[in-house]
Amino acid sequence: MKETLRVAALADTHYSKTSQGSLLPLFMQVSESADVLFGRLEKERHTPPAHTRLCQGTLLSRAQYLVDVEEWGYKDARLMPRGNMTPEEIEIWTAAIDEKGEG
Repeated sequence: MKETLRVAALADTHYSKTSQGSLLPLFMQVSESADVLFGRLEKERHTPPAHTRLCQGTLLSRAQYLVDVEEWGYKDARLMPRGNMTPEEIEIWTAAIDEKGEG
C-alpha cells in the first residue's frame, strides 16, 4: 500500500470567525506545491546516479572542496553548463582565497 506524506508549514497563522474559509486558497496552493516537490523527489529517488562524479560543495565554499576537484577527480558544479562560471572565473575566485583569509 502506497502512503502519502504531505508536509506544510505556516508560521503564526491567526484565524477568527470572520475569516472562515479565507485561508482555503492558500492551503490549496501549499498542497499543490508540496505535491509538485514530492513528485520531483520521487522521480529523483528512482533516477540512476550520473556517471560523472560532481562536487557541489564548491557552491558553498570556495576553499573547503578544492581537494575534491583538484585531487579526487570530481567535476566542479560551478563550471558551465551546469554552473555559470568559466574556468578563468573559477581561477580568479580561487586565487582570492588567500587575499580574503579563507585558506
